[in-house]
Amino acid sequence: MIKGVMSVDFDNSLAMAYCEVAVKSFESVKDIFEIELVQCVRPDTLLDELKDIPNQDHSSPMELAALHTHYKQIIRMKNGERFFHMEHDAYLRNEENFRMLMSKYEQMPVAQLGMSNEFYTMWPEVAKIYVDMILERPRKGPMGIFHDAGDMFSKQVKFKTNNFYWPANRRKKDLWINKTGLSNNITNAHKHPEKVIESPITQVCDKRFGGTCNDKVKYGKEKHSRYDEHKHPDMHWITLDIDP
Repeated sequence: MIKGVMSVDFDNSLAMAYCEVAVKSFESVKDIFEIELVQCVRPDTLLDELKDIPNQDHSSPMELAALHTHYKQIIRMKNGERFFHMEHDAYLRNEENFRMLMSKYEQMPVAQLGMSNEFYTMWPEVAKIYVDMILERPRKGPMGIFHDAGDMFSKQVKFKTNNFYWPANRRKKDLWINKTGLSNNITNAHKHPEKVIESPITQVCDKRFGGTCNDKVKYGKEKHSRYDEHKHPDMHWITLDIDP
């Protein structure tokens, strides 16, 4: 049985509503995949070991908490645990490709199988580089650090096989919406994939409520709080039956 660890804020009603829809989407593959729900890191529960990381004030409190959440799970990958980390809105959209990829995911140094950072795993060697990068220079968000860590690993070991799976750059080609690129490193998989396949995962999003990371960043600018179907055609759009 392959394991997914889904991070969610149990005290956030919108996050839990997305989580319910997301978990239900995986029911068709419950014979091969099981999901464990865990409490994510919140702005008021940041990890002590990251309290002195440099440049942490580039993010809003919720964005910083997300970085801590990913770090917490990637430490487990570094220590040899095998699982997919899932954000609370990871939605299964292609069962056939999901089953195919799960049958060989252990061959992939990096498997980023959604439209963003909502469903991924990595080898312990990549996780070690990721952790070191967070501790040394976290000037990017979780996905940007992951990108750099994967490329560094590929360069270090002169990786030749097209076993890096990363979202293809849909802004470069409309045909790459909800496509996963394959290559021998992350940059190539994103920009110049040797092959593209239908992404098995995407993010679920309500048309009214948008994302859950909706606090104000430095200088009072909104970030990530609103989405729409035109700017984000790669999401799975729904209408939640909950009060605003």
